[in-house]
This record gives sequence, structure tokens and C-alpha cells, in this order.
Amino acid sequence: VLDKAVSEAVRAAEAIGRREGLDHAGRTAKANEIAGRYLDLYGISVPDDLLAGMVAAEEFRLYYEPTDGALSRSAIVDRAIEAAVMAAEHSAIQGYIENVPEAKKHYALAFARAYLEEHSVRLDRQLIEGLIEAALMRQSPTEIERA
Repeated sequence: VLDKAVSEAVRAAEAIGRREGLDHAGRTAKANEIAGRYLDLYGISVPDDLLAGMVAAEEFRLYYEPTDGALSRSAIVDRAIEAAVMAAEHSAIQGYIENVPEAKKHYALAFARAYLEEHSVRLDRQLIEGLIEAALMRQSPTEIERA
């Protein structure tokens, strides 16, 4: 849960940062906040300095580690779908969107499409929708009940 929280928080903060015009420090602070709130949902307490270190490591991995060809395309698609699902959940919790399945699905789809477009990856809309549904099905029953 900890790795997922940090990974998705960095991606969500990147998207929010683009929308809100945040600089790198602002995006990092937002990632720390999102990861902390996500972990709070599970009753997991992590010291701030440890969480900040994990966020920094994830940012480095995401932005600076080299990737190659097909692997990078697959990784981009995976990241887009995971980030889209988490961003939709976060946006619903924060009240940015209505906390109902259709609104979250619409938000996740738009998020994933924008993320993929940003990385020059083209996928059919139905395929993206299917990948989002699959990601939701991989979540634990507790997480699905909260959706």
C-alpha cells in the first residue's frame, strides 16, 4: 500500500501541478500531501521525513531514470491508468468531482487520455476504458466499496 500511495501521489501531483501551474517544489509538496491522505485512509502512519524521502525517490525514478522502447510504452500506459484511477478517487474525496462511479469514470478516462497524449501514446478509447475497469477490479474489495 505504501509504494502504491507514493507512486500514485507523485503522478496525481504531476497532473494537478500542470493544471494549477505548480513548480517542482509545489508538486512535491502536493505529492506528500496526497500520499499522506491516502495512507490515512488505511490507518497507516509514516513519519513525514520518510514519506518525503520516498516521494523524492519516486520522482527521481519517474523523471530521470532512462527507459527503453516497448517497455517504456507499456510502463507509460500502466502509469496512466493507475494515476487516472487514483486521481479520480482523490478528486472525488476532495470534492472536485461528484463522488459517484460515472463521474469518477469520466474523470479517469479524461485523465488517462491526457496523460497518454502528453507522452505521445495513442490508444483507443474503449481500450483505455477497459484498462481502467481492470485496474478497479484489481483493487481490494474494501477499496471498491469506497468507490
